[in-house]
Amino acid sequence: MNGKYSELELSRMTLDDIKFKLKIIDSALNSDKKSLEIYVLGGSGALLAGYFSRYTHDIDYIDIDYKAWQGRYLDLLGTQTDILEFTHTSVPTRYKERALLVFNGENLNVYVLSKEDMIVSKLCRYVEKDQNDIRVLIKSADMQKLILCLMEMEKDINNRIPRIKENFLRNVKIFIKEHNIKI
Repeated sequence: MNGKYSELELSRMTLDDIKFKLKIIDSALNSDKKSLEIYVLGGSGALLAGYFSRYTHDIDYIDIDYKAWQGRYLDLLGTQTDILEFTHTSVPTRYKERALLVFNGENLNVYVLSKEDMIVSKLCRYVEKDQNDIRVLIKSADMQKLILCLMEMEKDINNRIPRIKENFLRNVKIFIKEHNIKI
């Protein structure tokens, strides 16, 4: 520990911190004449998309079957990253179609899940922090698109690991009731 700051406080990243890391990766890719895309979610994604402003402790991104050479660039994000295997999430299958381009570098494109996909992705845990994020996101979400995302996820739920399937099916019922969503 560093005197008056806790370990949690020292691990906080701001929007500027994340953008700085992305610029480093873009520069390295440019030097090597390679390109890469990343799909970000969670708090870091919400920051990048401007869904809300706060700090985050990590950068969550979806593993889109990165090759080893791509992993070397992703390592430049630092130790505060979580690479999420798709089957270990409740992200709807067609998330790429709805994702927003939030960083368009020379060789790096970073996308963030739509608000609606982000909401559905938080239903695999649905802890208090996720519920708070959803309350913010749902205020400006497209409800028709959210319903489509929920239906899409329910159709694909058997392709997720059992724990995610079980949590999602339990939490989606609670979510629908809490937010009075008609499907």
